[in-house]
Amino acid sequence: ATDAGLEAEVIDALVEDYKAAQLFALKSGLLACVLLALLAFPATRQLPADRPTRPASQEAP
Repeated sequence: ATDAGLEAEVIDALVEDYKAAQLFALKSGLLACVLLALLAFPATRQLPADRPTRPASQEAP
C-alpha cells in the first residue's frame, strides 16, 4: 500500500476497517450457525428416545 502512495494513517485505517469487517463476518457466521441449530431442535422432537429392539427371529446367534 505504501508503494501505491498511501499515507501511514490511511493504511492503518484500512487495516482496522478490514479487521473489524472480518470479525463481524465471523461473529455473524457463528450466530447464523447457532440460530440454525436452535431452529433444528423442534424437528428432532419426533425422533425415538431409545434404541429399537430386534425381534426374537432376528437375534444374533
